[in-house]
Amino acid sequence: MATLQEYLSQVTKDYEPTRQSIQNQIDAIPGQQQTAVADINRQFGLQQDELNRQQATAYDRYSKSAAARGGAFSGMANIQNKNYNENTFRPAVTQLQTNQQSTVNQANETYANRRFSLENTLNSLINEQQQIARNMYQADQDRQAQERAARAAAAAQSAALGSYFGPATQPGVGQMTPDFRQWLAASPSGIDPRVAQAALQVMGKDGKAGNYWTLDALAPQVGKGPSVYGVNATGRQIGDYLYNMYRQQFGV
Repeated sequence: MATLQEYLSQVTKDYEPTRQSIQNQIDAIPGQQQTAVADINRQFGLQQDELNRQQATAYDRYSKSAAARGGAFSGMANIQNKNYNENTFRPAVTQLQTNQQSTVNQANETYANRRFSLENTLNSLINEQQQIARNMYQADQDRQAQERAARAAAAAQSAALGSYFGPATQPGVGQMTPDFRQWLAASPSGIDPRVAQAALQVMGKDGKAGNYWTLDALAPQVGKGPSVYGVNATGRQIGDYLYNMYRQQFGV
């Protein structure tokens, strides 16, 4: 009988391709996460470059405008640059950085949730294979218990059969009790009368069955094939067949 650990090893081997596939997905997450965050930072870097370009364009425009107006307006460019920085450029940069951090956080959360889900799936898979192994082991235990019960029942039946046929000193030799012989001689219901009479004849007064101890060997005495018994007669003992019929009638 296989042990629980042997069943677990067998089931684990069957589940290994699925387990390995899930583990590979888990192992790939750090690299995927790093690539995703780098791509986010690159995209926001391009947006920062665009803000810088817009700032430079505004500075250049203010400078040229002041120069065109003459020396009296030379300080105007600085004022306009300061206003642009405070009212346009810095707020845009702040918002961009906020959006960037938020997007990075969302990406990190997505990959964290993916890892959590895959790890739960992997744990469920391990629990499932352990449960299957336990079920297989328990089924084996139950089957063996049933086999032991069947052997015990057969032994009990054999012992009960001995109470009707007396002790057997060798295969095919026994002694019918008077009550059982009387029941059989009365051609009981469910037993072909020819079978009952042939059984009494071959068993003899001392219960010696000789070569007719099995039903298939008794069939020629009955004058019909083994189908007359209504059961599979191959190799079955006369006493076993008769005792089962007796039990069915009297519920013993």
